[in-house]
Amino acid sequence: MEVAMDGHLQAVTQAIQERFGAEIHRYAGDTSLILAAEHNVEALTVLRDEYGFDMFIAATAVDYWPQLEPRFHLLYFVYSMKHNINIMVRGPLNGRAARLRGTARGVRRSGGRRRSRARSL
Repeated sequence: MEVAMDGHLQAVTQAIQERFGAEIHRYAGDTSLILAAEHNVEALTVLRDEYGFDMFIAATAVDYWPQLEPRFHLLYFVYSMKHNINIMVRGPLNGRAARLRGTARGVRRSGGRRRSRARSL
């Protein structure tokens, strides 16, 4: 049974889709935005500054070897304390030339507080 998407989450995902050409995926109540890896930092910044995703939970990667196109996916998990919702931002990377313009470090505000093991943006 599909869980209805929260109104704020729906507005956020539609805005990111329009602005960055993201694909929206929903599975088991979780929402993922898949967009070109070069837009990850800008999209994460928009999520923080414009939509209240104030906590950077984690960053990780998946290797789909032997697949090369795309071989890797970068995954960023962010959370909005105000709205009590989270989003995963995924960026596929070519296995032959996996490069990024920036990292999530550029998204975090200096002096961020630690909450348990997560960092505030």
